[in-house]
Amino acid sequence: MRIDITFLRSRVARRIFTLFIICALIPITVLATLSFIHVTKNLNEQSQRRLHRASKATGMTIYERLLFLKAEMKLVASNYSSSRDAVQTLNKGFVEYLKEHFEGLVIHTKSSSPLPLFGRINNPPALTTAEEKHLSSGKVLVASRYYPDISSQVFISMALDPQDLREGIFVGEIRSSYLWGVGDTDTLPPMTELSVLDQSNNIIFSTLSGPVSFPEETVLRMGRSASGQFAWQHGDSGDYLASYWLLFLKNEFFTPKWTVVLSESKANVLAPMANFKKIFPLVALLSLWVVLLLSVIQIRKNLVPLEKLQEGTRRISNRDFKTKVNVTSGDEFEELAESFNTMASLLDRQFNAISTISEIDRTILSVLDTNKIVDTILTRMHDFFPCDSTSVALLDTDNKDIAQIYAVDATHKGKKQVKTVRLLPEEERKLCDNPRGFLVSEKEEIPGYLVPMVGHGIKSSFVIPILLKEGLSGIISLGFMGS
Repeated sequence: MRIDITFLRSRVARRIFTLFIICALIPITVLATLSFIHVTKNLNEQSQRRLHRASKATGMTIYERLLFLKAEMKLVASNYSSSRDAVQTLNKGFVEYLKEHFEGLVIHTKSSSPLPLFGRINNPPALTTAEEKHLSSGKVLVASRYYPDISSQVFISMALDPQDLREGIFVGEIRSSYLWGVGDTDTLPPMTELSVLDQSNNIIFSTLSGPVSFPEETVLRMGRSASGQFAWQHGDSGDYLASYWLLFLKNEFFTPKWTVVLSESKANVLAPMANFKKIFPLVALLSLWVVLLLSVIQIRKNLVPLEKLQEGTRRISNRDFKTKVNVTSGDEFEELAESFNTMASLLDRQFNAISTISEIDRTILSVLDTNKIVDTILTRMHDFFPCDSTSVALLDTDNKDIAQIYAVDATHKGKKQVKTVRLLPEEERKLCDNPRGFLVSEKEEIPGYLVPMVGHGIKSSFVIPILLKEGLSGIISLGFMGS
């Protein structure tokens, strides 16, 4: 769509257009900037809150699994304590179920070799005095063994008889896929990576490939607060936003704490904000274009009529009264244009009247030829009065009863007709008694000096007597087709 901006040639139009754009542009710019900052801030905060909630939920899920594993071990231990052979007769389905949660279950005693229930446990941790005391209280022990280059191990232990540890220690190595919720039983939030740090800030588990190393200041901050957020970079994988949550295990499992770190690629976290950054400028630009289009339309609607009226005044100053000002705005400008055209028509008639009178005066003063004077009157009278026929009657100077009628019928292309009639005394009296003229219709008795016009379909006539020294010298008649 092409926008007509020719109206901007006007200084008033340019000034109003500039003011309109400034008044629209400043609020839109301020509103767009504030909205952009506010929405960007909210999107960033929402992403951080979502990541924080996800890290806490993941930590609580890990804790719940530890409690569930504890209950399972107590169930197996109760069977073993009631009958030494009971564990050998465990339901095979239940054993297969336990294998989904444990790499292996073993009973350790000081007097004999380990008794495996199923699977194998490599390098089970040796118990410290403090850990034995914790088991003697009837609680469960969770310990991890960190390996820099391979997956770390997590063990869960409990005493078969808290009163006498010599009865044996029930030890199980927890299957990583179950404890951390990865693999076939993946319960992590979409597009997130899980890392778990032990009490020494060693990474005992991570779904990220390759060595994982958090910034040193971030690790120090983890030790001072129970939760928080940070940004970090992992090799070639790019930038990550992370949220951590401390999982306190001291009271229940003797292990001081684990730190659950949930990381998400910054590109994924800020994806809604990135889309917003792409869409919002386009919306703001579209709004600006709409304002621009509406301002052009509205200003043009108001100023184009003014420009046309201005052009009309220039034409009037050049005595061009025929060209009309065409405005179809349907408002006051259209009414003003109609009034302007009416004024132009009146001025045209007035100027034509003045010009006609002036030409008639010049003709009368410059020549003495009666025919030329009559021709001038008959020709120009149609310009002065919108009539259908014109006639001039001149009385004979020697015989006032005789009148020479000169008539021009507009329907006959201005062909002059000449006829001699006799003027009746009552007709002369009526002419002398009405020096300003009078109207004669077809319903009245038609005087003889109007017969030439009536014969050509004239229905009514306006008669103007010409009096000279209070005597009748001539008659001008204007004929009209309508009654």
